[in-house]
Amino acid sequence: MLYLALLVVLATQISDTVVAADSRDLLQQAIETYQSALDTSDRGQRVQSFSRAESLFASAIQQQWTEDPSHRTSADLYVNLGNAALGAEHLGPAILAYRRALLADPKHRRARQNLQHARGLLPDWVPTPEENIAIGSFFDWTRGLKPADWSGLAAIAFLITMLLAAVYLRTGKATARHLAIVFGIIWIGTLAKPLIDQSKQSQRLAVVIVPDVVARSADSINAPARFPEPLPSGSELYILDDRDDWIRVQLFDSREAWVPASAIDVV
Repeated sequence: MLYLALLVVLATQISDTVVAADSRDLLQQAIETYQSALDTSDRGQRVQSFSRAESLFASAIQQQWTEDPSHRTSADLYVNLGNAALGAEHLGPAILAYRRALLADPKHRRARQNLQHARGLLPDWVPTPEENIAIGSFFDWTRGLKPADWSGLAAIAFLITMLLAAVYLRTGKATARHLAIVFGIIWIGTLAKPLIDQSKQSQRLAVVIVPDVVARSADSINAPARFPEPLPSGSELYILDDRDDWIRVQLFDSREAWVPASAIDVV
């Protein structure tokens, strides 16, 4: 019932995408199947229809790549895939799809909102990235800035800081000092932002896509469990090391563990 309520809250509208003929057919089937699922009152049939729509959306994406390897899947299509997966009660694939939508378009508001709703279905003990949708929306304009743009902003913030500091030294006004401190902090932040983004991009983000994965303290099925409970599908984590069938991961609370490679998918 939680999933059905979530779908109502999201008020999902399936967006069509112009694609090549074969993938367009798959996409149309996916849209029709999704709409059919929304109109179905029987829970079992509804989940089954959403699962079918999820498979069709995924096949459409795969077919796009087959038809044109340089094709970039739209954020809308990933959101559609995520909504279908959520309706099918596949929380991990849903969160993965929303994360890929944001990778394609960091400003995609519906993907961000749906991702936050999906994260809310995870157990409380599972750490998730700390994001504030309201604050994030307010600063949306910064998401498309390049490193050179941040350098320009840093130069402006530094200039204002120095001017305010000069005013304070000449007049002794506390207001000028306080503003100089504020713009000094902004200057440091704009200098650090590109370095932080580069560090994040160097880490591979992954999502658990199967239910109840026992995280181990070492890369062996015989190693003791790292956490009291298995990682649920939908857990987000960073990949630290790759050893064939085992992956060393880090959760968003900095705890590390080993999980089977087959249990996760890279964003």
